Amino acid sequence: MRFEQAMVDEFQNSMLALSDNLYPLVAPAGTVAPYVVYASSEGEYDRTLEGYQGSRAIPVTINVVALNYDSLKQNTAAIIALLIGFQGRAIGGEGLHINELVLNEPDEFYDEETKLYKSVFSFTVHI
Repeated sequence: MRFEQAMVDEFQNSMLALSDNLYPLVAPAGTVAPYVVYASSEGEYDRTLEGYQGSRAIPVTINVVALNYDSLKQNTAAIIALLIGFQGRAIGGEGLHINELVLNEPDEFYDEETKLYKSVFSFTVHI
């Protein structure tokens, strides 16, 4: 199972208000906030002298978008709590085990052009 699908499964199984407003790379035109946009890759496989291993580190970026600052703070905190809960357990429908999750500090700002509040943060999962 890909990490992205496992993460989406966890969002959808959670009680987060944003679970139905989660989009890869870009939200569709006309999407009304609040919503979340995420991006990740297949990750970098661990390598030893014997060659590449099955484990890897996957970088992920999350963009939380809201109509007001209070909603932004509440949604960001809920998402971070959900993500922190991934560490050391299997996630998603097929049980992808997360060995470690390293979370970076969110960067918050107001986008004058769209009139939306945004919180952008990244994390790395080791599977």
